[in-house]
Amino acid sequence: MEWILTDDIRRETWRRILEFANQELALEAIVRLQGPSNDGSTQSNYNKQARQVRVCVLQAKEYFDAAEASSLYTSPNHAYYGAISLASTMMLIFGDVN
Repeated sequence: MEWILTDDIRRETWRRILEFANQELALEAIVRLQGPSNDGSTQSNYNKQARQVRVCVLQAKEYFDAAEASSLYTSPNHAYYGAISLASTMMLIFGDVN
């Protein structure tokens, strides 16, 4: 495990999460965790998942930014949808893990 040595943990955490907004890095993670593609169909699915990962990560960032900027009345909704987006990101990257 790598230690995070910074005073701004939030910014550093988002910097690391936003790396997966790069489709090539997301695709590499998917292949590493789900195994190499055996056929064109699997590769096509991996590419689609990488695009979806990008969208989920960017949505999560916007939701959490909105939660920080909004009032107490609406910030829980933004935080909820941000958490859902991050969970979707993880499910897309890890795939069907048994």
